[in-house]
Amino acid sequence: MDLNIEAMKAAARAATQGEWSTNGGSLVICDGAHMIDCDTAEDAAHVATTSPAAVLALIEELERTQRNRDMWKGQCERQAAELRRIHNEQAEAVGFKP
Repeated sequence: MDLNIEAMKAAARAATQGEWSTNGGSLVICDGAHMIDCDTAEDAAHVATTSPAAVLALIEELERTQRNRDMWKGQCERQAAELRRIHNEQAEAVGFKP
């Protein structure tokens, strides 16, 4: 699945903001106003839990996690390079040609 995060952000920002919920049945409600009539209560619950605020929060968490991953990846790469340098330096000191 190809996720277009920027399109998802734009759609979430353009959608009706507010507290999304259900009427316990197949209706999705935003701030007390009927918005969507779903086929089933399960569909309505799914739609209500994927409100614009929820989608934006998930995207924010995804982006934070990706930044964190990239930071740790860079740290690991720098440490690996330093270990290779030290290994080669010590090997040369004892006359070993890596």
